[in-house]
Amino acid sequence: MALILFVLMASVLVDIAAPRVGMDRVAAIALLVFLPCAWRQYGIKEVGIATAAAASAVILLASSPPADAVGTILAALANGARLVALILCLTFLRNAAAASPLVARTGRYLARQPPGRRYLALSAGGHLFGLMLNFGVINLLGPVVRESGRTTADATAEDRRRALIRRRRMMVALIRGFSLVMVWSPASVAQAVLITSVAGLAWIDLVPYTLTWVAVVWALGWLQDRIAWHRARQRPSGTVPGTRPFGEFHGEADAGQWRDLAGLCAITAGMLGCVVLLNAAAGLSLLQSVMTAAPIFAVIWLGIQPQRATLASRSIETWQTLRNTVRHDLPAQGREVALLGSAGFIGVALPALIPSDVLVGIVDPAVIAQPVAGVVMMAAVIIGGTAGISPLIMVPILGGLLTSLPVGTVDPVFAGLAISAGWGLCNGSTPFAASAVLAGRFVDSGPERVVWRWNGAFTVLAMAVCALFLFAISPLLPPG
Repeated sequence: MALILFVLMASVLVDIAAPRVGMDRVAAIALLVFLPCAWRQYGIKEVGIATAAAASAVILLASSPPADAVGTILAALANGARLVALILCLTFLRNAAAASPLVARTGRYLARQPPGRRYLALSAGGHLFGLMLNFGVINLLGPVVRESGRTTADATAEDRRRALIRRRRMMVALIRGFSLVMVWSPASVAQAVLITSVAGLAWIDLVPYTLTWVAVVWALGWLQDRIAWHRARQRPSGTVPGTRPFGEFHGEADAGQWRDLAGLCAITAGMLGCVVLLNAAAGLSLLQSVMTAAPIFAVIWLGIQPQRATLASRSIETWQTLRNTVRHDLPAQGREVALLGSAGFIGVALPALIPSDVLVGIVDPAVIAQPVAGVVMMAAVIIGGTAGISPLIMVPILGGLLTSLPVGTVDPVFAGLAISAGWGLCNGSTPFAASAVLAGRFVDSGPERVVWRWNGAFTVLAMAVCALFLFAISPLLPPG
């Protein structure tokens, strides 16, 4: 299976450099071959979305001329293969970040901040690490959160209550910060799926509005945290009576400094800068820019890490990491391959299944207000995710419906903003999200408790603010 995925990824990368060679067909065939081979890794969610993709292919074959149906199916498979190649390329970057001592030190530095700065520090850390590690940010900072909330044997009931509050605030801040990555980051799967699902949408046009929303919801989260826990003021980390000092878990010499945070910010900015430069100057799409930059950046990052003194030893270690990534980490992502491949397939197949004239008589742009449509899309992503329908399924469906709507109903950038905001809030509101499941393990609670009891009030508040935000932004993005 490693060879199949490597061929898929290499074919997509070659197709970026030479799009007329036809390597997208090779990638499509590789995806089609891999999916049944990885069936042992699938759960209910993967089987469901793969079944939906297969059903759409059968309907296409039954309702369209054979040549048109086959062409659409191949294009849909190629689109799914591109999304799969994205997550495979990002795996190299994730492994480079996970192996970096700089990342570990920065995480410990952020976790040691006093209560007054801890929410901003951990939400910023979740956001920063999420750009590189994706869901790996929970695995990196989760143990720090768990250890910071442990108590000693002689702790009083009040000590344990304070420790629980500290652990809860830290984990909620981490989840909220990570969730905002999906709203705007060019390296996130969410933006890749969105761009390929909503016709006429360009990331460079969308990002000013999504970054504005990120700033709004970030400030809202900080304010809600301060108000909610105003009466539960705690002493600085490591000085709460009955709790174990942070240095007892990690030596002070390796606890991290502000220079580590600055260095990681510089690396992240360099990676994102390369993506934006390729997108703007080289004429590559967002997806192509990320897939081109991520493996190259990963190799450079692995090569400059200071575990080995000589160039030869660094080269050997870098090669071993890359080889292990191909041989072990890529095949282990069967579930992600099924989800993204099927979502990409549905994003292309669904518009072909919904004739535009069907909705022309139902949807009247003069009656359906754009802000209302945006709120409905935002809420659909959140409610669907809470009910177990992944945004990876919902967003291609919404994109297909938007493509079939009469021209001038909803501006693509406005639709992208509404869906992005919904996806970001959904990640902190559904117990089915991988981040919620991982977070629950580190704080010894179920994911339902983490996202509903701990973060539920904020999600409802943020949805209301998002609705107002969409109404305020709509005049700047008129449909048509």
